Amino acid sequence: MINKLKKHLDSLLFIALGVLLAFFPLYFNGGFIGDLGDPIGQTIPNKYLLVEYLKNGILPLWNSFSFLGFPFLADIQVGTFYFPDWIFFSVFEPLIAHNISLLAHIIFAGIGIYFFCFNNLKSKISSVSIALSVVLSGSFLSRIVYLNFLETISFIPWVLLVLDNRNSSFRWLVGLFSLMIFAGHPVAMFYSSIIIAVYLLFNHFGKLKKIITAGFLSLLVCSVQIIPFVYLKIKSVRNTLDYSNFVSGSLEFIELNSFLFLSKLPITFDKFIYFGTFAFLYVLISPLLFKDYKRSERKLLLTGLFLFVLGIILSLGSNFEILSKILFEIPIFNLIRVPARYILISHFGVLLMLIGFFGYFNKKRKLLLVLLGFPLILNSILTPYFTLERHEIINAEQEYNLAIQKTIENESLLENSINSVPEYFLSSSFFLFPNRHILSHLHNVIGYNPLILERFYNFIPVSPVGSFENPNYLIDYYQKFNLIGLKYYIFPSNQFLKLKNLEEKTYVNNFLEKNNWERISSEDFNFKIWRNQNSKPFIYFEKPENKVLDIDFTPGKILLEVNTNSDDNLIINQTFIDGWFARTDLSNESIKASNFNDIVQKYSVKKSTRMIEIIYFPKEFIWGLVISIFGIFGVFLLCRIENKPDCLK
Repeated sequence: MINKLKKHLDSLLFIALGVLLAFFPLYFNGGFIGDLGDPIGQTIPNKYLLVEYLKNGILPLWNSFSFLGFPFLADIQVGTFYFPDWIFFSVFEPLIAHNISLLAHIIFAGIGIYFFCFNNLKSKISSVSIALSVVLSGSFLSRIVYLNFLETISFIPWVLLVLDNRNSSFRWLVGLFSLMIFAGHPVAMFYSSIIIAVYLLFNHFGKLKKIITAGFLSLLVCSVQIIPFVYLKIKSVRNTLDYSNFVSGSLEFIELNSFLFLSKLPITFDKFIYFGTFAFLYVLISPLLFKDYKRSERKLLLTGLFLFVLGIILSLGSNFEILSKILFEIPIFNLIRVPARYILISHFGVLLMLIGFFGYFNKKRKLLLVLLGFPLILNSILTPYFTLERHEIINAEQEYNLAIQKTIENESLLENSINSVPEYFLSSSFFLFPNRHILSHLHNVIGYNPLILERFYNFIPVSPVGSFENPNYLIDYYQKFNLIGLKYYIFPSNQFLKLKNLEEKTYVNNFLEKNNWERISSEDFNFKIWRNQNSKPFIYFEKPENKVLDIDFTPGKILLEVNTNSDDNLIINQTFIDGWFARTDLSNESIKASNFNDIVQKYSVKKSTRMIEIIYFPKEFIWGLVISIFGIFGVFLLCRIENKPDCLK
């Protein structure tokens, strides 16, 4: 293995250098790869928080910073068991760690594509050209917004490489599949499975039994993450999807010209399908050379052509009404909310067709390989320069977050230790960007997550991106905010709204003053921070004679010292969901949490109770852990017998 890497070291370094050059303007001097949406609102805070939990020996089951508390491990895009990100986010600052993880996975995918191509072409220049053209355009370039998506698809070429090996290693297949699942993007895993399945059926049908076994065992190994996610998905508002939403994210026929040329049409990341002008021209030529291909090259061309057409048809979605209505009735397919992302399948089809094209010239005209590869490489490296925006998040942090920090440095709101007792804040949706990555480390009433619990949505309707559907939310939901202990509100100043040509909302300030909120920020800031002087505490008894004396808070585990002179209900302003229970010093019997005010937790506590322990340990985590242990045992067992003559052949 080491000798093989040495043999190809020049090519691998060239791929790494090409990727670093392509993204250089985005990460150099405080830049950031991505945008101000998912990375800032969800990915970076979650990865950072996960590492903080692990450093402090906290089981990452519960996130106390999002909404009124939210399942953490069950939020699959956290990628709880995806260990490469443990390393990145442990060593580097969160923003830098995110950049490094993205670049590392793009390079990792590029190296996998290089070896996959070299196995077929035996040409370094051709393999490097194809590798860079794939990872610096199309789906890879658009998926930099979604780190977990990119991490999942970066393993596809490595799986194909293992399949091409005459004696495909069972342990390698299980390891790759497990990492893809643990990376945390179930939709990306679904797309990847389609690509791998088609490649298997066209080229290695005899290995079907081994792949199915490896895939099944990988699901078992990853059950500790999958089963909690499935439970959360069922409880979320995104568990149902009507037909109009199912087809709303489809490509249109006119957008397909973006394969060849960068379109002047407004293109979102979901509809970014540019593969490189030269690369796609080569693909158009490749079928014309079919009669001169070797048998193996013909199979690759046909596989690639099938994937290309399949991805196009699926991504067009609403343009084929009969097909889309059939898919809407098929499980898993009917959960795909953005059909345009099926274009990933087409991009891997293009990859296979490029191998056939370069294979032809590798036999016939080797001198042309450099002339064909150079424009491909140049086109690839320049693509990010013309298609991606640079986001100065560090400058944004200086503009907003440091001012907020100075304003509330003496407030407990800033004490954002993972073991701090939650004191909830709410930010005007205008201020969710660009400072969300800092505010996400504070105890937020709403949060940012596509898997909003249906119970929470029914209580306070909030969109997955962390903003309210009702523009008058503060006043209309004020009584509900009071019930759940809202203590701070961050709101833009009228001067700042005027500067941005936005409507002044003096009535909000008047409303807060009327309700005895105290403004704690000075006049010269672009925002106002208000404090509710009469907010409900995080934990309290319904009857005034019973007291909470001390709180020892850890996410997922709360220890209380109390004084109860009568039977009472203990109220915790924390999201109610199955899995929370309490034990007291009077009895070891568990007291299950019940629903209070349609949203938070209530526990029935007996008279003379002095100590209460409240724990989050959901049964779906236990079941997932048990099944994962059986899965790991199964993998070890099959690996031990893999070398036997008839094993998994």
